[in-house]
Amino acid sequence: MLVVLAIMVALTGDRRRLLGELEEQKHLVRSYGDALWEQHPRNFRVLSWEQTAYIEANGDTREFIVIHAVIEGQDAPFVRLRFGAGWPQPKRYQRKVSVNVRSVAVDGRAGTRFRVTKDWMPDGRISVMSHFTTPAAVGTDVRLRMEWFWPGKSVPLTSRRNPDDFTFKFGNPVERAVYKVILPLGATVYWEPIGFRTGDGVATLAVDESGERTQVTVEVQRMPVSRKVGVRLELKK
Repeated sequence: MLVVLAIMVALTGDRRRLLGELEEQKHLVRSYGDALWEQHPRNFRVLSWEQTAYIEANGDTREFIVIHAVIEGQDAPFVRLRFGAGWPQPKRYQRKVSVNVRSVAVDGRAGTRFRVTKDWMPDGRISVMSHFTTPAAVGTDVRLRMEWFWPGKSVPLTSRRNPDDFTFKFGNPVERAVYKVILPLGATVYWEPIGFRTGDGVATLAVDESGERTQVTVEVQRMPVSRKVGVRLELKK
């Protein structure tokens, strides 16, 4: 019995050590990737960004992002994107976040998966790098579809009944960006624009309550660089 217990303790220690080493390696990959990305921050011009978030009653969120972009400046070995929940999530949520990225054909057909490296940043955001098989040459037309499952991402909205922001901000030019939020079954909301005013030409906001699930859509043409745009939502009691 003592021998078995000793083996279990040793295995637990080895597992913790290996997990710690894995986290260090993730941090290193992100650091090197960030340094490379920051050298040429404007070589990824987004023609369209279509993001859809499906929110469940418990706050779990599944999101889909379809991106159409062109490589500019110099060849790109990967695409870096960062996302956050907007609140300090416990690590038990972060450990369960899954990300999948696939190429998309011109006709919309899903293609093969990208190799993805992801790492959590000190501010609580996740950094996702989607790696091309070979560096994408200047002028390459890039289409990809990202899907993630993020447990508890929208807990402030659904469980705490607090206002919650759904926004995007880009460091590179974006011709067209759409963020559609699909609320839990039967939910209705109050809403308020973020980063624009109705009729100012920056963005439009539409709320569709005709179906089983309310849909809130923000659409931006010629998205301002480094400007946060989106919508603040609060569930009606």
